[in-house]
Amino acid sequence: MESMPQTTNRTDGIRLRCMKRDRWEYDRERYKRRNQVERLFRRLKRFRRIFSRFEKLDVMFLGFISFAFTADGLRCVDSP
Repeated sequence: MESMPQTTNRTDGIRLRCMKRDRWEYDRERYKRRNQVERLFRRLKRFRRIFSRFEKLDVMFLGFISFAFTADGLRCVDSP
């Protein structure tokens, strides 16, 4: 039986995936802030009233948004 030739260099055949992809640059702080805003909206979705817009008056709607922010802030304070 003849032996197969040994290849010592991994790049002879198929390139590795990590070598194929170039890392893109992004602003890390901006991404963190965007993530915080997305999580805030996810928490506000717990208050169905905000996204259903039951209130007809803008003043009442803004008042309930203020209430939701206050409730969310108090919840974050109480959690360990």
